[in-house]
Amino acid sequence: MQDQSSIRPGMAVLDMSGATVGIVEQVQASPDGQSYQLLLDGGQMVIEGTLIDSVRGDQVWLRMNSNTLDATAATGIPTEYVATDTAGAQLTGTASGNVDTDADHIVVERFEEDLVVNKRLTEVGQVSVTKRVVEEPQTVLVDIERQEWDVVRTDVERPWQQGDDAPRTEGDTIIVPIIAEKLEVMRRRVVVGEVRLTKRVSTEQREITETVRREVVEVSGPGITDTAATMENQGGAATTS
Repeated sequence: MQDQSSIRPGMAVLDMSGATVGIVEQVQASPDGQSYQLLLDGGQMVIEGTLIDSVRGDQVWLRMNSNTLDATAATGIPTEYVATDTAGAQLTGTASGNVDTDADHIVVERFEEDLVVNKRLTEVGQVSVTKRVVEEPQTVLVDIERQEWDVVRTDVERPWQQGDDAPRTEGDTIIVPIIAEKLEVMRRRVVVGEVRLTKRVSTEQREITETVRREVVEVSGPGITDTAATMENQGGAATTS
């Protein structure tokens, strides 16, 4: 339970969703200060201190929503509860009190009333808000694009290839081929015949008469019985016996 000393008249009471329940008019506490109640809006609603969750600035926040608050709100303030100030001290509400006497002296309790000024939100008027539509001319410069084509004809002389009929693009330029047929007169070489040559070898005998020469070496000297030797070829060896 929130300490009652932090609650003072004029503070707004809100439920856990933030909806305003009322304004604190008075704080009533038990004689022992262990429990208290809040009077809201001139005593029209009484809130038990156990329902208070926290105090944030000038706002008192409850633990429940306002739709369930009516079933838990107190039906009245106990007769022994008295109003307290912000420090929790009890304030008197009557001019009578208990008198404690003994043989030597008499103790008389004195009470007085304090003026408590409360503030609450009250509707004092209304503000009417009207929305109307005003039409006015307005000029705006708008850029509008349009396409323009520059046509350039170019003479091209090249043999036709597969795919030359389709247009092609180079950047922003579209190239459309122009196809035409042209008559061509051609002269070409033609093989009109063949001559085949086959080689063969034949053998025949012929008589040839020619003069041939040979060397004859004659050797003579003492002790040589053979007087002739023949050398068949120039540079050959001589034979002796």
